[in-house]
Amino acid sequence: MQQSADIYALMISEVANRLVAASTFLESFKSGGGVAFLESSALQLRKALESVAFAAIAPNQAAYAACRAKADKNKDFTKDYHAKRVFNDLGRINPDFYPMPVLLGKNSAAQDSPNNHFHFDRKESGYLTKDEFIDVYDRLGKHLHARNPWSTGDAYAGLPEMIDKTVDAAHGLIELHVAFIRTPQFSGVWLTEIPRGTLVPKMVLAQADGPYVVRNRA
Repeated sequence: MQQSADIYALMISEVANRLVAASTFLESFKSGGGVAFLESSALQLRKALESVAFAAIAPNQAAYAACRAKADKNKDFTKDYHAKRVFNDLGRINPDFYPMPVLLGKNSAAQDSPNNHFHFDRKESGYLTKDEFIDVYDRLGKHLHARNPWSTGDAYAGLPEMIDKTVDAAHGLIELHVAFIRTPQFSGVWLTEIPRGTLVPKMVLAQADGPYVVRNRA
């Protein structure tokens, strides 16, 4: 479990780093730096999203590897890179694989209690939903390649605005969130915090008494 937690922390840190890089390149483009800076921003954002997908594998690694091994081809999960395909396979083994953003916890324990009892409400808005993630990931894909000179229309129309919005929403997703863990050896969550402007996450492991269900998941 510790190795998986280390990988998860590493990937969430990479998400934060690449979001910063995406914003830096975007600001350079806005300052007249040329379209290459916009494309570099798009690339860093797409890689940030892929790092979210890799992070989601970590608490499900054994089951994910077994699922991928049953594929008709490309059975080695260590060669996976496409976030949308990773999501499709993760959804088969853990429907709650996507990070759940939460608000700051409130201690509901009595003042004289020797123990704390924290409750974390779900964040209702201001974060990147799974559907938005998939949509943006697909839209960014076309900017990984040189533009076909016979294509029509403005290939970059709306791209700066989309990057700006998505970077902000991605920060909203990861800054305080829960990752759900269900394995034969452990049932529980990782509570992970990585405030905007920081690059190293803090994680707390919380163990459930047994199997659990996530209700009303958006």
